Amino acid sequence: MRFTRSLASVTIALVVFGLFVAKGIQAQTASDAGTTSTASTPQAPHVNAGAVDLNFEPGGVFNGPTLVACDVSSSIVCTSSGKTHIAGKAGATYWMTPSLGLNFDFVMMDGGKISGVTENAYTAHVGIQFQNSHGTVRPFLELAPGYYGSFLSGDTSGFVSSGNESGAAVKMGGGVRIQAWKNSGLKCSVDALPVFSSGVHQTPVIMTLGWFWQSKGRAKKD
Repeated sequence: MRFTRSLASVTIALVVFGLFVAKGIQAQTASDAGTTSTASTPQAPHVNAGAVDLNFEPGGVFNGPTLVACDVSSSIVCTSSGKTHIAGKAGATYWMTPSLGLNFDFVMMDGGKISGVTENAYTAHVGIQFQNSHGTVRPFLELAPGYYGSFLSGDTSGFVSSGNESGAAVKMGGGVRIQAWKNSGLKCSVDALPVFSSGVHQTPVIMTLGWFWQSKGRAKKD
């Protein structure tokens, strides 16, 4: 719970900071434009068709992969590695139109460590993303089917484990992009990742906050 509260507090603080930075940039841009030309209006940040976003987002996973070790030497005593761990994702979005994009994402989730054994899980997704294409603050929604996999490392001889499972997964959620600088900014996301495999039936929730960079794309002709 302490990790959950700390992650939430840091996320809120960084989003608020990003909003203040974005507002400051907008105000400065408007001021500069006003001193050079009273007739021209500064153009708000926007996305052109053909633009590509690259993103890297660290964060945490809740209800995520976990390890359970049981001591059956005298009585059955089981210990869990917990379900709240660090996570992160990296990916790219190609904007087919200013509002509709083709999204590629890779998610990595730590499953914890117990009795010298570490579990990690990952998902890979291809799907669509829909966003508000104008403004400094741009909310978005996403839906992407994909693949789930997990693996163990360490001495697994004493484990009867769900490690090395694989199956289908779906990433669905949304978030917000804050374009605090000319071609980059902050990206905050919250996604549910339902997993469908023979050994794993759960829905991890991943919360991330990171950075994105955006190419120019095809500028709209006047």
